[in-house]
Formats: sequence, structure tokens, C-alpha cells
Amino acid sequence: MCLICFNMNLFKVLDKENCVALNLSIDKSCAVLCTLAEAQISNAFKYSTLRLVVDGHAEYILEKKSYRISKNEFLICNGDQDGIGIIDSKKEVSQICIHLKPSLISDAFRLLTSGDHFDLDKRMDGYPDCQLFENAYNLNSSLGVSKSLRPLVGLIKEGRGNEIYLDEEWLLNLAEAIVLNEKTIRVSLSGLRSVRHTTRNEIMKRLLIGKEYMDANFTKNPKIAGIASLAFMSEFFFYRNFKLAFRTTPYQYILDKKIGLAKELIQDEKMGFAEIAESCGFPDIFTFSKAFKRKCGFAPARYRPRGYTHRV
Repeated sequence: MCLICFNMNLFKVLDKENCVALNLSIDKSCAVLCTLAEAQISNAFKYSTLRLVVDGHAEYILEKKSYRISKNEFLICNGDQDGIGIIDSKKEVSQICIHLKPSLISDAFRLLTSGDHFDLDKRMDGYPDCQLFENAYNLNSSLGVSKSLRPLVGLIKEGRGNEIYLDEEWLLNLAEAIVLNEKTIRVSLSGLRSVRHTTRNEIMKRLLIGKEYMDANFTKNPKIAGIASLAFMSEFFFYRNFKLAFRTTPYQYILDKKIGLAKELIQDEKMGFAEIAESCGFPDIFTFSKAFKRKCGFAPARYRPRGYTHRV
């Protein structure tokens, strides 16, 4: 279905007839785009897999777990497990399926999590502790994985899927982004105090729902109670566990996102500080200046490069 060789395009656009090829043996890393209205795809989770729904929705059943993925959402899951992908829709569903061979994930995991204890002479394949945190994410999140995928979706929605070119380097970078996300999640999981592994995982999945919502809506000053409700938690339970997992409060996380955006906008000499304050969700320039100075130690004007004309 997809052969590996130097400088070869590893991205394939499959027509309706060739989508059946997904039921065949997958023996190489590859990425495919398929569009169809009805299918039951077996052998879809032999390798570590990323499933991104471009339009419509699909359901994936992995052993005893079920994930319903909608438009602009993607699932990261482990390989070497029984599972099927089900598409049953009146309209055609477009999805990108990325299969990563075991060595890509295990090598990246070992290199990025071993710190100073890396053993150059030890075999790198079959690293025993590289099970990924299986979860669904939004394409518009701040994850490095999302940033890698957004250009592909943009081309597909423009009807230019045949122009997509993915080589081995792109897949290596994606594997790195997936493992870096895994590393961050493991640090966050270590802060949660639930004894049961399954409970900690469920809490983390709900926290990530809230975190993604904050990433997308921080300029709108979302209420923590509303975010907690979206994550199916009480306000205090969300607040406490968010603080334990991410080493900051939801309020400080939103403020950090605002200040980060402000730093980007300040580089634009055409934007005045009042406009920047409004764009970042601050009620006025005075609140913005006070928050920026408290966070950064100096006024916003000092962050603007020299030679720019300062406008209020």
C-alpha cells in the first residue's frame, strides 16, 4: 500500500475502491486520506496510529474502549491491539490515517525520556515502557501534533489533497511531537493523587478537555465553572486537579495564554496597546498593563522593539 524509500511521498489519497486496502496488511509507516460513507476497517491498529477526521465523524473500537471522533478531532492510540474503525454516515467521511511503525515511537520515547541515563550501546527497539496515553484531541489545540496536522487539513479542505507530500522526515517529526506530548502528560499524571490508574487516566482526559477549551477561548475570559462543566467535573474538583496536574491554576493558565498572545501582538508596530489589550481579552489598557508588568517585570512598551512608534 505504501512503500518506504528515500524522498518518496508517504502520503496516499485513496479512492473508494482502494479504501478497502486498509483491511490488508500494513507493514510500513504511512499516511493515507480516505473518503467514504460506509466501512468497517479491521487491522487498523497494528501500529501506533493517529486518526484525524477532516469532515464527518467516525467511531473506533479498541478492545473495550470506544472513541467517537468528530470533525477536526484526532485520536492517538497504541498499536498491537485488536480494533476496528466504523464509518456509518449518510454523507461521506474524510479521514487521515497515519500508521507509525513501532521503532519510530519506541526510539523517540527512549531518547526523549531517558534524560542523562541514555545508553548508546543498548538496543533501541522494543523499548518496554512506551505505551501512549490514548486520547482524542482537537486540531486547534496548542499541541505540537496539532500544529503538524493543520496544514494537511487546510490543503484537503481546499481540494488540494493530491498536493500533500510527506516524507520520512515529516513522520519522524510527528513521532517526536507525539512522544513529547506523552512526556508532558506523564508529568501531569504524576501530580494526580488518585490511587487507581484508570481513575487518574479518566481525570486526565477530562482535564485535557478543559485545557483545550481554554486554549481555544482564553481571550473570551471563560468562567472556570463553565469549563469544569464541559469537562464533566465540579468547579473545585477541576480547579484542584488542574493545579495538581499542570502545576498552575486555571486562572494563571488563562493569564499566561493572554500574555503570550500579547507578546506576539506587541511586535506589530501597527497595533496600539489598547487594541492589543482588547484582542487579548483584557477589559482595558490599564488592566492589561498592570497584568503584563506583574507577569513580566516591566511595562508592555519596553517589550516592543526599539524604533517602533508607540500608539496607545
